[in-house]
Amino acid sequence: MKIKAVIFDMDGVLIDSEPYYMYEMMTFLEKHGKPQPPEVVSEVIGSSHQRTWELMAGWLECDYTYDEMYDYYCKTSNVEEVDCTDILNPYVKFLIRYLKKQGVKIAIASSNHLDFIEKVCKENGIEHYFDVIVSGMMFQESKPHPEVYLYTLKKLSLEASETLVIEDSGYGIAAARNAGIKVAAKIDDRFHFDQSKADYHVKDLFDVYQLIKRIEAGEEGFYD
Repeated sequence: MKIKAVIFDMDGVLIDSEPYYMYEMMTFLEKHGKPQPPEVVSEVIGSSHQRTWELMAGWLECDYTYDEMYDYYCKTSNVEEVDCTDILNPYVKFLIRYLKKQGVKIAIASSNHLDFIEKVCKENGIEHYFDVIVSGMMFQESKPHPEVYLYTLKKLSLEASETLVIEDSGYGIAAARNAGIKVAAKIDDRFHFDQSKADYHVKDLFDVYQLIKRIEAGEEGFYD
């Protein structure tokens, strides 16, 4: 089987941003007298923009809409600007350079804001590698709905059977599977993701490189 495209989620896959988000949110809740344990706050990881800020409003026990909650958080949280080069995951550049040399199309399909996706790519000098960059904020439905992946396939002009998705969260894995695409889950034990529905499991992006070579050689298997 020849893989013609690889679609990457961003948070947790290309960048290790999720601990940063968790720390900022837990600090915000503590400052407002509503501390929550990590296992509770981790529910936002991989969820939609709307779901994240609905959860936050619930933890604060306020009647803000999700948009109002997001605006209030941005205005009052004193979130520090993250240096995107500090959180780039290992082997990202190695893998995308390899894929590009092999003529494999490369895309990002992330639930994050487009401006932040572009910031991550630009600061790390990798923006020119991607054929398609898609933000889930463009759509009515978010992961686990397959819309973001179906749209990305259309932009790539490829079929689901020709594509591999790299994800980490249960929401993202479900979205890819619901779009009919095989998905490799990047293992992360910190956030208790349900990765049981993934087709493959990889420790890091070097494992993705090895997995692709095995798939194309007809030697598919799981990496635990």
